[in-house]
Amino acid sequence: MVKKGLLNEIISARGETYVWDLRDGNLIKVPVTLRSTSTQRAQLQFEVESRHAEVLNSLISGSGKLKFYFENQKTAFESDLISFQAPHLIVTLPEKIRKFERRDNPRFEPLFPVKANFAGKKFECVDISLGGFSIVLGTMELPYLKWKEGQELEVEISFVANAYKLKAKIVKTEFMPPYKFEKYMYGAYRVSFMFTDKSNILKTEIEKIAISSLKMLNDL
Repeated sequence: MVKKGLLNEIISARGETYVWDLRDGNLIKVPVTLRSTSTQRAQLQFEVESRHAEVLNSLISGSGKLKFYFENQKTAFESDLISFQAPHLIVTLPEKIRKFERRDNPRFEPLFPVKANFAGKKFECVDISLGGFSIVLGTMELPYLKWKEGQELEVEISFVANAYKLKAKIVKTEFMPPYKFEKYMYGAYRVSFMFTDKSNILKTEIEKIAISSLKMLNDL
């Protein structure tokens, strides 16, 4: 069952909510309104305007599952249909909720080498943005380094021609399964950092490689 805190956030949602699906490559959205919830019955009840009832019926697949999206929370989940008699739509509580990360600075995988140097230990950046970067460590490397979430470190970010020293904070460590990254047959840790120093020169450098990477992809 879903975490109560996140479910409460969904229940208190105010704003646009949709049932959605793809049909013949086209995105179809039906606006719905959350009216009530019952954790005891494990149900959510929505209201659908009668003019949308026919479209909603077309989205009810053979499996009886419906996809929901809450615009304000950038949250999505899939629920089983219990009943639909317009305007009342009743579905099960979701087993899993996906909350989309909202970044002011979306990260990208650089097509040119970018290294993160921590006191002589160099790692390749698997993604980078104006806000931070990520590296990958083997299952033995992270315990050896004794890095923890929230820890601030000095780092040198090196590009093809230039390097810049600044500070960055570890914001997330995530275990990745075996072979998610080719050379890590026993799994690995993806460690994400947020820049805590502001550098206009570094910003310009990251913007340059972002534009260059995008141009290269478009030319392929």
